[in-house]
Amino acid sequence: MNEPGTESGNLTRMAILALGESLAADRASPAEEVRADVADLTASAAGSLETGTDEGTCREASVELLVEQPESWRADAAVLGAADDRFRAARLTPKEHREGAAVAATVPVVSGWTVVRFRRLPAR
Repeated sequence: MNEPGTESGNLTRMAILALGESLAADRASPAEEVRADVADLTASAAGSLETGTDEGTCREASVELLVEQPESWRADAAVLGAADDRFRAARLTPKEHREGAAVAATVPVVSGWTVVRFRRLPAR
């Protein structure tokens, strides 16, 4: 497997890092849901949203979320151009990250846009 941000043939992978519990630092309780938008800007001028683009080359993105308890999180993704653009379950993998525990969801990028939604399971 290639490192995030590298190319192999027509497959480009991006890596995105989000912070789970830290996103809610200004609230009394940790975040229950975190969303990450993945936009393929590989065919845009200097990665800009300001100009039109041709079809990009990114086909997959790995989104990592820093969390305290990886087992208590789930993920799903809505992929533009696939599964009627509806949210479907995404495979979530626990990882060790240099900043602590994390979970990673690797999702397809079909038509340039994917939304990944991480949700914390309710405490029992």
